[in-house]
Amino acid sequence: MTNALDFFNSKNLFDFTKSFNEWFGNFGFPTTFANSPKVNVKETDKAYEIEIANPGFTKDETKIEVTDGVIHVSMNLEAETKDDNKYHVHQWEKSSYNESWNIPEDVIEEQISAKHTDGVLTITLPKKEKETKQVESRTITIE
Repeated sequence: MTNALDFFNSKNLFDFTKSFNEWFGNFGFPTTFANSPKVNVKETDKAYEIEIANPGFTKDETKIEVTDGVIHVSMNLEAETKDDNKYHVHQWEKSSYNESWNIPEDVIEEQISAKHTDGVLTITLPKKEKETKQVESRTITIE
């Protein structure tokens, strides 16, 4: 049973099967985090929203799939480009990214939508309306 809290746990964020060098090959910073874009996950009364910073990526380089109750987001470079520029400061680069989240049971999967605006990918997962259960009044007989 998937609940809303499972939504916040990335399936691949803490993959401890990775080797030590893969985790700490970037001057002591886990490489998993070093190349990952910033992500916000928020909840409103009507939907969950995932906001992913993906500056430099086009919507054609970004793929979103829903499979078996899991949403998969990937950003892949169309082709590696050789950069012959001489940088004096080079603090960021565009790299591929893959992330997955469990979809809460109260989401209408068929209505999941996404938009890309100003370098931010926003994925909206609309919630089902809560059903109000009518409880019949009755008297309980004590035996």
